[in-house]
Amino acid sequence: MGNELPAAEIARIEDWIKSLPPTAASGKSEWRWPYQKPVKTAPPEVANAAWVRNPIDAFILKKLEENQLAPAPPAAKNVLCRRVYFDLLGVPPTPEEMSAFLADKTPAAYEKLIDKLLADPRYGERWGRHWLDLARYGETSGLEGDGAIGNAWRYRDWVIDAFNSNMPYDRFVLLQLAGGDEHSKTRNNYQPDPQGYIPTGFLRVAPWDRSNLVAADVRQNYLNEVTTVTGSVFLGLTIGCARCHDHKYDPIPTRDFYRLQSFFNTTQAGTPLEVPFKNKAFAE
Repeated sequence: MGNELPAAEIARIEDWIKSLPPTAASGKSEWRWPYQKPVKTAPPEVANAAWVRNPIDAFILKKLEENQLAPAPPAAKNVLCRRVYFDLLGVPPTPEEMSAFLADKTPAAYEKLIDKLLADPRYGERWGRHWLDLARYGETSGLEGDGAIGNAWRYRDWVIDAFNSNMPYDRFVLLQLAGGDEHSKTRNNYQPDPQGYIPTGFLRVAPWDRSNLVAADVRQNYLNEVTTVTGSVFLGLTIGCARCHDHKYDPIPTRDFYRLQSFFNTTQAGTPLEVPFKNKAFAE
């Protein structure tokens, strides 16, 4: 335990690594997909072409046919209605809503239902939660103290509004990483917009270390966390391990981790504004 491996064992490991097929290094293996350039692919030909309603169906059906599987039968109209409500709003339809959909015999009944639910404010509440999970949203600072953060709800509501307003994804990303106030500055015309800072809550809703670490360590832990989550959420890569060593499985050296971190190094992030719990029993 703790001793170095004998030279013969190290040589065996080296020989094993050298004997591995070169598919991973060439970028052709499936686990290297983040580094492959997207290529437009024509929909495949399928036997049951009548089942295909859009190009995506063709790809799905092709895999089913390759495995001698048949598509599931169409859902009954009442089942379809419940599925759509749960998918888009997270709740079932009311009896009145179900009756209205079943009574609509027009060919566009389904499309009208989708448009109606996408315009429902509950759509943003439902699907905004998925993003808030990625953003590690919480209304407390976590760890030992776990105090309630009094204004975290502003970022939560901004995310919900972004979904309900159909905000373009590029702007959705930009506002959270740069802020609506910061990226709109011009040399000769600058009007401060305090609301523009709300989206940058993405950078501040992470757990905050309130232990007895020195201030420099607390800040470095914060920067490491922000850098790691930015990589996982926006790049789909687990870059966090590169904070200590070059990534073992992806071409991410430690220097690149800190190059990315440098963009956040000017961020001024103090201790979260916390409020006491109103319910003393809950706080205890």
